[in-house]
Parts: sequence; C-alpha cells; structure tokens
Amino acid sequence: EAWVKFKSFSKWGFIITKGLNSANPQYELLVRINSGTDPQKPQFLINANDYAIGKTSLTTDTWYHIAGTWDGKDVKVYLNGIVDGVVGSTGGINGRNADLLIGKRGDDLNCDCAIDEVAIWNVSLTSDEIRKHYERGVLKLNLSYRTSNDSTTWNAWTPAANNTITTISALARYFQYKVNFN
Repeated sequence: EAWVKFKSFSKWGFIITKGLNSANPQYELLVRINSGTDPQKPQFLINANDYAIGKTSLTTDTWYHIAGTWDGKDVKVYLNGIVDGVVGSTGGINGRNADLLIGKRGDDLNCDCAIDEVAIWNVSLTSDEIRKHYERGVLKLNLSYRTSNDSTTWNAWTPAANNTITTISALARYFQYKVNFN
C-alpha cells in the first residue's frame, strides 16, 4: 500500500514492483497509463495472469491511497480505503528472488509521481484494516482557540487556519486551545 500523487500520466505508473517485467512479475502495484480500456486505473498483479484492475480513473495533483491484497483466493485493489477491483486468483505469487523497487519497474519504466508511506505486509490485510489505514492518513487536525482577559468570560471558539504555521493575532491575557481530529 502507498499514498501516491501523480504529476503526469506520460509515463508508466509503477508504484511498487518486485520482478523484472509484466511477463514475469512477482507482484506489482501500479496505475495503468495510456492503456486503451483502462487508462489511469489502479491495478494489482500477483503474477502475469492474476491481476485486479480498479474501476476508477485517477487524475493528476491528487493524493490517493492505493493498496493491493491477495488472500490466496482473490486479488483486490483498493482506492482510498474501498475495494475498487477484484478478481479470483488461479495461481500464486511467483517465488523468484527479485529486487523490490519503488516508483519504477526492473526494465526502467518509471513513475512520474510522488510516493509516500509505502508499506508491504507479510499477511493479507482485511478490507477494514485497509479502510483504517486510509482514514488514518486523511485525518485533519483542527485547532480552535478562544481568549479571555479575566479567565471567566470567554470569547467564542475561533478556528485557526489549516496551514503548517498559523499566526493568531488575538491579544488577550488567557488563551485556550482545542484540537479535534476528523
């Protein structure tokens, strides 16, 4: 699984790969680029024949949480915490010894994207676990404050701007801060 933000779709969208190429992959998490029937859709392969293709076409300049699972029966690809594609599996993961690559494949097909929080698990995560990983990544920290000059009478809660650094220009003797995650 990984968070991915595509800069362009002019190149292949290989996010995580293990194996040399599509004819002999061990596994690949990717977004198909410029493919006639499935452009810009997430895909997860566990071998050359077993792969799930998502239904949703992606856009540039948007962060997506993309994950793939195989439970021995089904290959699934997830987009933003929800199953986006599933296919029954007839084989297994190719057991070859191959390099694990992030942002490219072994035949030098690179991804024009930013990739963050890559995780590879030695178990098949459940749909609920994938959803929770997605939700953890999209939580927002909402900071509000209120002021008082006498510690008894308080102004209404005021939200702080959702920036990395926020300046609060209120002048008061006392400040209270409230933080919510949502």
